[in-house]
Amino acid sequence: MIIKRYVSYRKSLVSKTSSLCFDSIVYESQNLELPNFTTFCTNFNLDIKDLMEKSKYIIDNICAENYDRLWKEQISQSTKAAAFNDFKSSICLEKHLTMNFNSKHKIALSRFRLSNQNLMIEKGRHLKIDKSDRKCFFCTNQIENESHFLISCPLYSPLRANLKRLCLSQCRNYIDMNEQQKLIFIMSNENENIIKELGSFISNSLKIRENIITYFFT
Repeated sequence: MIIKRYVSYRKSLVSKTSSLCFDSIVYESQNLELPNFTTFCTNFNLDIKDLMEKSKYIIDNICAENYDRLWKEQISQSTKAAAFNDFKSSICLEKHLTMNFNSKHKIALSRFRLSNQNLMIEKGRHLKIDKSDRKCFFCTNQIENESHFLISCPLYSPLRANLKRLCLSQCRNYIDMNEQQKLIFIMSNENENIIKELGSFISNSLKIRENIITYFFT
């Protein structure tokens, strides 16, 4: 929307070469090292002169494609939320955010998706622990990341049973998937029953984890 307005504004100035506004646009275009709208568009690989010849519909599509590309590149280069990069493939409003279910479970799911939790994969990052040493408290030979917590850690097997049943009912090949494939299948799933059960599992399992760590490891 902002880019479309800017393009429209520049078009209106093309014939007003004697105006102060036109002079400011020219100055901005020639000083790409300054933080201005031209440099903003350049960062998105957008050519203002080219956009001025396009329709609003085409500008929308160009902007969306470039933003998606830049967003994905930045996520892939981030040291945080590695799992998020695996299961989040496009910019959209996640279905669980519009669903009506247990608010604590919804919050737990949202935080888990964003790696805003205390699993060692994330906590170890803050503590400057080497990634290979961010081990699960209960499976000392496994890194405690999102896929391990959600799919394979035996501590949470009883709580995981219903989620696993729902996944098998929706995909008969689920049992043959590897850990990473299962993570992607679950976290990108839009089945409401799976989403609700996922939120319940994450919330309850994290509580159990916290209680056991507090009792046995502190």
